[in-house]
Amino acid sequence: MVYVVYRNPHTQNVANIQEAAVVRHPEQPDKISCLKVVLLFPTKSYI
Repeated sequence: MVYVVYRNPHTQNVANIQEAAVVRHPEQPDKISCLKVVLLFPTKSYI
């Protein structure tokens, strides 16, 4: 796992930190890709 820091394009002074994994590129096995890990927690409005 790696951590990716990226800026919010709408608010210049806000940055987000998110987990990511370095994996093989699905279409080009000789290259690697960075895959962001996204965890969503549903609220009552989605259930």
